[in-house]
Amino acid sequence: MEFIFFLLSSFLPRVQPSTVKILQDIMDLLSLQQNFEDQLVRTAEMLEEKVDQQLKELENMDEDDFERLRQKRLLQLKAAHNQKQV
Repeated sequence: MEFIFFLLSSFLPRVQPSTVKILQDIMDLLSLQQNFEDQLVRTAEMLEEKVDQQLKELENMDEDDFERLRQKRLLQLKAAHNQKQV
């Protein structure tokens, strides 16, 4: 980014100061955009890893594990039903 600014300023020696400020602002915005995109990619990668881990855990579950999940869910549904009746 600074290199682009350097090229512009050296090839356009009579550029108005307001134009230079606008160019600097644009370059700052581009840098912020790149940082934002990088953060989004890192976040997506972290979420992907978490989903992959959960899928791996599900793949390794046996019938007893599924039965425990069913029982836990049934208890949650009963508790929610009782809560609505109160």
